[in-house]
Amino acid sequence: MIYKAFKELRLSALGMGAMRLPTVEGEEGKIDEAETGRMVDIAMERGTNYCDTAWGDHGGQSEIALGRADSAPGLFGPRQL
Repeated sequence: MIYKAFKELRLSALGMGAMRLPTVEGEEGKIDEAETGRMVDIAMERGTNYCDTAWGDHGGQSEIALGRADSAPGLFGPRQL
């Protein structure tokens, strides 16, 4: 992974976008949080250290789902960015 300096941070050149996360039954506002957690795990294992999301993604649910994936060590494993 290529990293870029930004102030005191070391950010990965690639981030994980949250505009099109996996859904349950094809409903945009129902994110498959288990699959999202696996995607976050893979991205982080490969060096990604930031996520790009916006309130409008998945009807406001993408930020919530990524927050849960990132803060649920019992479910998806410990996180260190």
